[in-house]
Amino acid sequence: MQCKQTIMGRIRGLKLIAAALGLCAANTNAPALEAPEGIVYCSKDITPHVIEYRFVDNTQWDVVVILDGNVQRAMSAYSFFGKAKAPEGFIVALLLENHKQILVFQKDGENWLEYGNDHYAQCN
Repeated sequence: MQCKQTIMGRIRGLKLIAAALGLCAANTNAPALEAPEGIVYCSKDITPHVIEYRFVDNTQWDVVVILDGNVQRAMSAYSFFGKAKAPEGFIVALLLENHKQILVFQKDGENWLEYGNDHYAQCN
C-alpha cells in the first residue's frame, strides 16, 4: 500500500512539474509539456522510480524524459541494435543527454521500459 501511495504521489508531482514547465515554456519558446497523458512507468524497487516520456518537435533532441521529476532531453533511435535482431517487443531506444539509454517495449498488450538494470512496468 505504501508503494502505491508513493507512486501516486510522484505521478501527481509529475503533473505539477509538467504544468510548471508548460508555463515556463510559454515564456521561453521551449517545448511545452502537458500533464501526463500517456503511459507512466514505475519500478518495483524498494524506492519506486517513475519515468514518463513524450515526443516533441525538435531537430536533434526529439524526446523529453521525466525521471522522478527531473526533465532530460533525449534522442530516439529506432535502429538501436543495427543489423542485429532487436529483442522481441522492442519499439525505440531513448538516448539521454547523460549518455544513458532507456529501451521501450510493447508486447501482448504490456508496456515496459528497461533503464540500466531495472525493469519499469506501466503503472497507470
